[in-house]
Amino acid sequence: MDGLTVANTMAEAFAKVSSRDSRPLAVRHELIAKERTVLDFSGNENESYNHIFTLRDLHSALSLCSDTSPGPDNIPYAMLRHLGEEAISFLLALYNRIWLEGVFPSGWRVATILPFLKPGKDSGVALNYRPIALTSCLCKLFEKMVNVRLVYILERGDFLSPSQSGFRKHRSTTDALVRLEAAACEAFARHQHLLCVFFDLEKAYDTTWQYGILQQLHLYGLRGRLPRFLKEFLSGRSFSVRVGTTCSASVAQLEGVPQGSVLSVTLFAVAINAIASSLPDGIANSMYVDDLAIWFAASRMSVAERRMQLALDMVSRWTGSHGF
Repeated sequence: MDGLTVANTMAEAFAKVSSRDSRPLAVRHELIAKERTVLDFSGNENESYNHIFTLRDLHSALSLCSDTSPGPDNIPYAMLRHLGEEAISFLLALYNRIWLEGVFPSGWRVATILPFLKPGKDSGVALNYRPIALTSCLCKLFEKMVNVRLVYILERGDFLSPSQSGFRKHRSTTDALVRLEAAACEAFARHQHLLCVFFDLEKAYDTTWQYGILQQLHLYGLRGRLPRFLKEFLSGRSFSVRVGTTCSASVAQLEGVPQGSVLSVTLFAVAINAIASSLPDGIANSMYVDDLAIWFAASRMSVAERRMQLALDMVSRWTGSHGF
């Protein structure tokens, strides 16, 4: 096949993952029914998380930018770091205008996907390639500024489950390991069986239900510019796949959080957060982004098995009703 055919084939395969066609019909109907409820984010413009951004916010975000490949606009971080004082002030004014007017630039919704074959996989299957997204560095810089505020609100309000250790300050994979190790040691000391099940959600980022994210933010009480920006950020996105020097036709990303986005990790944590509260009493859990472990200890294995089966059924119901 020629390069354009290969690129278009890959683009169609990646787009299908983020569409609802791969979900069971009953799940699709359930999601559509929930989306009929309009989320009103008006009000609370005086909240600190809705204030305009400052030069300090911009310089702080810029200091965190490491050199990565630029997106379709070909503007790299290296260029942004070398802007003069007047240009930086102009850039800040641009960001604040987007923030105040709530109009997200169409060029920032577009990504270029570079496919990389996964180790040991058949090169003839499109989904055996790992898609790496290149997006606008101008947009990602602004995302960093917005993400600081979003993370602050989520942490200050204790909205995120204490069992979630992924991409949070002062937390790491070690926290997840220690939680399970402590439970195992305690069960051993009490002469109990500990039954544990590990989950890894398939294509979790690509299938994340966008309305579900916004619904959670609405439940958390976020109103005003921040949630409205996030709504615009998630909607109307598209991408093309580049194979060598050939790019595919543009295809829509209907669901999921954008790959390569600074905000995506935080928004995914919001989307998956409620799974912990859906578990039956007594079932402990630990999460690291989309990796979930649940466990239960009992003197008899049959008791642990029955309790764990109940938890598995509830996890299955929760994931289905939330688009995963």
